[in-house]
Amino acid sequence: MKKLLALLLVLIVAFSFVACNKNESDKVGTVTVVEFVEGGEAKEYQVGLSKLSEPYNVLSAMEYLKKEGKVEFEYSGTGDSAYVTKFGALTNDATTGRYIYIYTSVEADWDVSEYKMEMTYKEQKLVSSGVGISKMTLKDGAVIYIGLISWS
Repeated sequence: MKKLLALLLVLIVAFSFVACNKNESDKVGTVTVVEFVEGGEAKEYQVGLSKLSEPYNVLSAMEYLKKEGKVEFEYSGTGDSAYVTKFGALTNDATTGRYIYIYTSVEADWDVSEYKMEMTYKEQKLVSSGVGISKMTLKDGAVIYIGLISWS
């Protein structure tokens, strides 16, 4: 019985160590957030994953950039329905049909509908996000591209 308890204790400690390392390794590296304004040059913001707090998503990266004074950022809605209304010089404008649109390099978040849009940024494939900013995944090397789209 003592051997069984000792084995069980070793397994619990081992699984706890693996779980902690996985969470910490997810927070190593950087993501690039790109603001593209038509007629101008793209502005790149590097965000160290270790600087972000929970919840660990694109919304937290945008809030970090705002807190650091690097970009103006506003959003509306909560939870799954949160959407960007302003990011830097980009602003939604219903009167002209111009809205902020987000692309990502993280395949898990790609839009898979018939309305998906694809582009290339610095030789990296980006696809329009199929999830809201509070659900978008962050991982080392990810590119989050923010621009405007016209809907008429």
